[in-house]
Amino acid sequence: MFYEYSGDKTALDQTYLPSVAYLRTYNMAADGLLAHDHGGTWHWHDWGANEDGRLIDTLWYYIALRSTIKSAKALGTSEDDPQVVWMQDRVDSIKTTSRASGRWQGLLRVHG
Repeated sequence: MFYEYSGDKTALDQTYLPSVAYLRTYNMAADGLLAHDHGGTWHWHDWGANEDGRLIDTLWYYIALRSTIKSAKALGTSEDDPQVVWMQDRVDSIKTTSRASGRWQGLLRVHG
């Protein structure tokens, strides 16, 4: 993050709440992965043969949640803040689902 190198919180101040609002537009499916109900034809994963788009999208979503939580901490937002609690619940849910299913364990080790 730019803030980590510069110490300038301006970008965090300007992007934190819009980032949370954007993350809230996504839903989780019953299987614990990101639901593909966001509309449109654009997704976070590359196109190709035999790609697992929902799994890839869920990982990108997980990384975005963790980065936004990191922004909240840098801004001094309490861990009890409803937005932070909501994001942490999503992170924990994705971790629990992936561990229970055995999916992408190596990626979770790398990304938290």
